[in-house]
Amino acid sequence: MLDNLKLRVLEGSKQLKTSVEGHAVDMNQRMAVNLSSASERLGAVATATITTVNNASIDINNRMHSSVNSASEKITAVASATAQVVVAPVSSTPPPLGSKDADEVLGGPFFASMAYRQQQVDRGHKALLESGEMLSAKLAATRRRVTEEAHSALFIQHNFGCLTQIADDIRSIRDSIQSLVIIMEEVEQGLMTKTEEHLTTENALFAMQQQTELEQYEHGKMVQKELRMRQRQEERRRALGEAFEKDLLTYQTLMTYQGSAPLPLASDTDASQRLRLESIDLVVEPDVDLTTFYDGDQDTGIPRDRRRQLSDASDE
Repeated sequence: MLDNLKLRVLEGSKQLKTSVEGHAVDMNQRMAVNLSSASERLGAVATATITTVNNASIDINNRMHSSVNSASEKITAVASATAQVVVAPVSSTPPPLGSKDADEVLGGPFFASMAYRQQQVDRGHKALLESGEMLSAKLAATRRRVTEEAHSALFIQHNFGCLTQIADDIRSIRDSIQSLVIIMEEVEQGLMTKTEEHLTTENALFAMQQQTELEQYEHGKMVQKELRMRQRQEERRRALGEAFEKDLLTYQTLMTYQGSAPLPLASDTDASQRLRLESIDLVVEPDVDLTTFYDGDQDTGIPRDRRRQLSDASDE
């Protein structure tokens, strides 16, 4: 059973190792694909940014050239128009300042048109400055984004070896954990075996102790039964002796009443006298208490053979 468990654990570890290696290869491939796609995206973003910057620069240059050309053309047209104006005679006394219109002053229309064109040029210049600032802000944001993506790509490329090393470390840790799992299973199996042996020993000791206590209890009960039987035998012997004494006293009284009282038996009485005494038939009335005692002896639960053996032993 333990060998089958070890084989199953080894097969499971091999399958886990194979699946982990497959996942590692898949992860490496995905990382390579992601790196290549990130590099391609960074290249595309950089190319698009450069193209956008170039187009914006070309657009700004074209707009500036067109504005300058249109302003120069308008100034040239105004100058040619004012050259054809008839010069009016100069009066001896100049008019007061601000008392005449621009058309009445010599060169007034030219200066008025120049002032108007200057205002238009200023407004266009301000618009160009604002658009240039907006373009500069967009270019700065694009530059920051491209820089961050480039740093991210460089970080990934720089730490790709570290990721491989981390994957190897994780694989070694997983192998160590699998070996520890196998060792822990062996230790658990050994502990279970030792525990079962200890439980078996404890159960055997407990059963032996119970058997010993049971034997001691049975022995105590037998001793108590023997003591009670001996006590009853002693009471029976005493009752029989008292009954015999009563019967003998009755016999002596009867013989005295009839006029031939027997002599008390001495220790040195002849055998003939003993035989004559034993040949006398005694008529004894039954004693109720003695009969009850005999009947009660049969209800003690002791087998008849055992009572006979005890009786013989007590008689001996």
